[in-house]
Amino acid sequence: MVEAEYYSPYLSHATMEPMTSTAWFRDDGMLHVWTSTQNGEASIAAASEASGLPLEKCEVHKAMLAAMVCSWRHSDAWR
Repeated sequence: MVEAEYYSPYLSHATMEPMTSTAWFRDDGMLHVWTSTQNGEASIAAASEASGLPLEKCEVHKAMLAAMVCSWRHSDAWR
């Protein structure tokens, strides 16, 4: 029989990139949002709801950043 005891200190989980988004409301009536997200559908729905624009007038550009995996939910940034 082998017994072992392991210990690991608590390490906080933090993203490597800033948790932020950039939005541009263009003269043609389109809202463009750049953000790090895995859920583009929720992001575009949040952009539409926050701006009052229909989905057809919103576009989300998903930035492929280093630590975007499981770090945050984009829709939280809109509330």
